[in-house]
Amino acid sequence: MTNGEIPGASSESVPHPQAVVVPDLPQVITDMIADLEDWARRCDKDAKHDARNFWSLKLPAIVISASSGLLAHFKFEVGLVAGIVASMCVLLDGLIRTGALRTIHVRAVFDLKTLKHEIEDKWRAGSLRGKNLNQLAATIVEYNSMERKKIATYIRDEETAFPHSSDGRPS
Repeated sequence: MTNGEIPGASSESVPHPQAVVVPDLPQVITDMIADLEDWARRCDKDAKHDARNFWSLKLPAIVISASSGLLAHFKFEVGLVAGIVASMCVLLDGLIRTGALRTIHVRAVFDLKTLKHEIEDKWRAGSLRGKNLNQLAATIVEYNSMERKKIATYIRDEETAFPHSSDGRPS
């Protein structure tokens, strides 16, 4: 035994198991995944837009309310005007409910990305099990359709539950 060798280890090379080859995704599934990614990007954009809208009236109301009390304390008349502006921001925010759909859009992004990974995993697992690739692709397409309908339904239900459009403007 020479320096650096592991006791009991053989110097002969150990044969490596054959690499498992998973066929590439068919075009129909690749297109489905691209559609899911595009939908997830749009939902993410909507969620960010909703977050900005959520704070668009709350933040000014908080800042103006805090400063109006201080201004009124020091006998500045602008304190009264600031209080009125803050009250209007709170009133409008309560009526319009801006940004109320943010959580539903974040949930959709998560569910769409999860669906994408499930589709890829179903393809890999089915391929490794030796399933008929056309049948496997058809099963995945049907699964995708069913899951997309579930996601679209809960988005629709939330967006139509409020008396305004998804961008926060009154309908």
